[in-house]
Amino acid sequence: MWFHLAHALSVFWFWIGATQAANTTSFATIDRNGWPRAQTSEADFDKASRAEVLMFSKVLLNTEGLGAENLKQCLNVKSVE
Repeated sequence: MWFHLAHALSVFWFWIGATQAANTTSFATIDRNGWPRAQTSEADFDKASRAEVLMFSKVLLNTEGLGAENLKQCLNVKSVE
């Protein structure tokens, strides 16, 4: 049990170190040049983020009925397991 706890903590600290080593502004900055409105406020950014999430949801819903072979072809991946 102690081994599992130590392993989990080491993975957690490694993840924290990796995210801190990366430029943290790159996680908050997304290229939304295709968005029709200027994002001059936090509310504008939130609205664009919500629209982006809704589009991801729409695509996910459209691919839900696909079989494994069609999904692999649609996503251009080797495996969908």
